[in-house]
Amino acid sequence: MTHILAYCGILCSECPAYVATQSGDRPALAAAAEIFRTQYGVADATAGNVLCDGCPSDTGRHAGEVPGCPIRACAKGRDLPHCAACNEYVCGTLAQFLRSHPKERATLDALRD
Repeated sequence: MTHILAYCGILCSECPAYVATQSGDRPALAAAAEIFRTQYGVADATAGNVLCDGCPSDTGRHAGEVPGCPIRACAKGRDLPHCAACNEYVCGTLAQFLRSHPKERATLDALRD
């Protein structure tokens, strides 16, 4: 599978919702929805609404908070491949996210170097 990187440094291609969507695996989508409900607090997550083609995709199939994500909106608006390519890296919005996502911070920092 091709690696798909979200603007914030999340590796979409390792996300259970993305993997299940790409493989068409309905039981795996149900399991991904359970993860979204229990670990991410998305109370209304279902196998039908966690379909995802990755953050950079324009298909409209985006799990969780992707459609309204301010990080995604900013990077797409600036036509950036990821936040590490931004002249304002690390902005306040991204810094708030990265405080609780050290792996994604390391990914973006590596891209920046």
